Order: sequence, then C-alpha cells, then structure tokens
Amino acid sequence: MTRISKSPARAFVEDDQMPGPDSPANPAPAVFQPHTSYNLRMHAKSIAAVIAASTSLFLGACDNPEREMANLVAMSASPTGTGRSLCAKALAADVRAGKLKYSAAIDKAVELLDAVAAKKARSADATAFAGAVLDAGVMIDDMLPKQGEFELFWINLGRLAFRAAEEAHANERVPEAMTLVFAGPERWQTQPYWERYSDHDGLAAMLLAKTGQKGLALERLRSRVELRGVAEEVYKILQKP
Repeated sequence: MTRISKSPARAFVEDDQMPGPDSPANPAPAVFQPHTSYNLRMHAKSIAAVIAASTSLFLGACDNPEREMANLVAMSASPTGTGRSLCAKALAADVRAGKLKYSAAIDKAVELLDAVAAKKARSADATAFAGAVLDAGVMIDDMLPKQGEFELFWINLGRLAFRAAEEAHANERVPEAMTLVFAGPERWQTQPYWERYSDHDGLAAMLLAKTGQKGLALERLRSRVELRGVAEEVYKILQKP
C-alpha cells in the first residue's frame, strides 16, 4: 500500500521503497517526484562485512586502491561514449587479479550517486560508473556468492541498478536508463525482490512503456502475486488508452 506525504514535491513508499523522479515534459506518478534521501548507503556499507567471509574475491591487494578507483571513475566518464564498457572490463580484471574489492566499487558507485544529489558530481558521470560496476558484476559472476545467506548482497546490486536508472530517467536519458534498470547479474531479479521494491518494478515498467514495450510492461506487472505501491500506480496509468 502506498503512503504519500503531504508535501506535493515528495512522496514516500512503504518498505524502503524510493520514488523515481521524472521530467516535467514527461509527467509520471506522484511517486516518481524528486527526492534526496536514500537508504541504499546503509545497505551498501554492510556488503563487505557480509561477503568477505565467503571468498577472497573481496580482499583487494592493490598498493593504492584509492588511486586505482579514481582512475576507473575517470575512465567511465570518458567523453568518447565507451567509458562504461572500458571501465567495466578494467574493474573486472582488477577484481580477478585481487587488486580491488568489488564491494568497494559498489560503495564508490553509491557515493557518486549521493554526490549528484548534493550537487558535487555530474549525473552522467555517476550513472556511467554505476553502470560499469553492474556490468563488471556480469563479467565476474562466477566468482560471486550464490548462497541464500548472501541475499543482502544481491539486493544491494538491484538497488544500485534502480538508483542509477532512476537518476538517468530523471535527467531524460531514457535509453541509458533502460541499460541500467535491469543491469548486473540476473541473480538479483527475483519475484520477491520485485514485489518488495515496487519502486524499481514501477520504474522498469515505465521505461519499457517509454521505449515501445508497453505490452511487456503490463505483462510483467500482471505476473506479480501482489501489486502495490509504485508498481500499482504505474499499472493503472499504463492501462489507460
């Protein structure tokens, strides 16, 4: 069930669900209005503690990991348009070589998205790096923990995909948002995830509809055991002629 605040500029959803903003030219549900508060940082900070015990993948050994991470961020922001791809490959190589922690890259992506909200970073740079981190996850998927006790790790990857896609969508970069909303290893895309985070489910449906896939958007939402929150509002909008 959706809980809307009294303020016309902000809406909040139950169960740690964050609204996604849209542009004035393409009005969306009230739950897609701009906001600046997120709980993802709290989740992201716990990733290292949760997964470090399972694999040495997260024990980076680079002499200067901060500098290496800064180089990756700069690489992802390349004006040539290939930065995200190049950064993803370089990050995957660094993780496999034990030079960087994958969890540290996730934290850095969250930090950059937070910096955008504080007007200390460029939106396009933050989403490019977040996309690279998610893409790198696909490249090292064989090294990532799959056990049920690491569900928080996968939820955080899903939430990173949501935040990055939401940021791109808010700035009218719909094609880029489509490459982010389902990004990362598919392991996080479970029925329980979509039903718990209706903000992400609703944003995914909205983006599908905006890219000519309205039928698929409605089909996805109809498959939910329980439709509520943002997803329910988007479903009602998409059903209109």
